[in-house]
Amino acid sequence: MVAGDEFGRTQHGNNNAYCQDSPITWVDWNLEPWQQDLLEFTRTLLKLRRENALYRPTVFSETLNEDHADAVQHVDGSHRTLLWFSPDGELNSDEAWDDPNVKSVGLFLTSDSDSHESSLLLLNGSSEELEFAVPDHEPTPSSWNVRFNTADHGSSSGFSSVSAGDLITLAPLSAALLTSNE
Repeated sequence: MVAGDEFGRTQHGNNNAYCQDSPITWVDWNLEPWQQDLLEFTRTLLKLRRENALYRPTVFSETLNEDHADAVQHVDGSHRTLLWFSPDGELNSDEAWDDPNVKSVGLFLTSDSDSHESSLLLLNGSSEELEFAVPDHEPTPSSWNVRFNTADHGSSSGFSSVSAGDLITLAPLSAALLTSNE
């Protein structure tokens, strides 16, 4: 992140503005309401990352097995699992990865560390609303809490808990993060 990214500051595509002494590089700290909302959402994401080692991996996955699952054993003996899901709640297929029209995916992360927390990040990259089925597939948990939904400006006000098999409606170009301690 570059100074101001956290509240929507832009250099209007100029990625080499170091020699500019103009509004393109100045930071205006008088934030509009939407910028204050974005700053608060960024703080929420940073706090979530700081508080959960699941979002700060020290080793990245390299092994892809037949279930499209990345798994890695850490030096401390713990395991971290990563699964990719399609909007129908099933494991993502080779065909889906190769299809340029597929614009949505779910990412499941879990670790057998002390926290036992699991996360499911649902991403809708399409310009249309999408129903995403919460996976009901081992080793995903059966109940989840919605931590944020970007369509609700980062809040979880639209729904607070969901279960495996439930449908979540994602707005166009949005993301939702679900967590579980099962």
